[in-house]
Amino acid sequence: MINPPDRLLHERPSPFVKGGCKLIIYDLDGTLVDSAPDIAAAVNGMRRELNHAEKPLDIIKQWVGNGSAMLMRRSLADVLGCTPETVPAQPFQQAHELFFKHYRLSNGQHTSLFPGVLETLKHFKQAGVQQAICTNKPGEFTHPLLKQLSLSQFFYCVVSGDTLMTKKPDPAPLLFCAEQCDVAASQCLMVGDSMTDVKAAEAAGMRVICVDYGYNRGDNLSQHCHTVSNFEGLLLLE
Repeated sequence: MINPPDRLLHERPSPFVKGGCKLIIYDLDGTLVDSAPDIAAAVNGMRRELNHAEKPLDIIKQWVGNGSAMLMRRSLADVLGCTPETVPAQPFQQAHELFFKHYRLSNGQHTSLFPGVLETLKHFKQAGVQQAICTNKPGEFTHPLLKQLSLSQFFYCVVSGDTLMTKKPDPAPLLFCAEQCDVAASQCLMVGDSMTDVKAAEAAGMRVICVDYGYNRGDNLSQHCHTVSNFEGLLLLE
């Protein structure tokens, strides 16, 4: 049993972990870190070069999820008046390259940890619980960001959006993460912020819990899984 801080004892415990959890796998953007300001800076840098109007942070947050390729498709669909799936190949490729160019400059500039993240990661590490990352963010941005925020020390395994040929909501990245940590899927808990995470976890046969403050594109996650409004609520897991 992991003893939570006294201030959390009044909160309702999660029903998803009652023993048997050996690995907690976290999403990154919108779950552990608020990276939207840096992503928005890169998106707007791309849009300026393409002579597209810049968009406010709140709009760009709604485009985040499913990786950088879908982010670009959603941005271009906003301009072209089509669906993200029907964006032509040439403008997509150009936009994607420009986004990476700008994100290499903005990654980590204004990204911050959500409240309670550092304390919670330290708590689980000290309790001997394995922890890992499974994100759709490309590896060239994931690893420097984790290092900059002094988070790398907490994770036995980091699976990025380009580690495998597929990314969430495909279950393969989560299953690969569990395999690397030598833990059965049934003994893993996925902690995310969107339906992408929920679908991936369910398909992988893992338990899932979501924070309700992340980049969920307006979905009511409480209809699909248990949610917490404060990251430290995870300390109530038994």
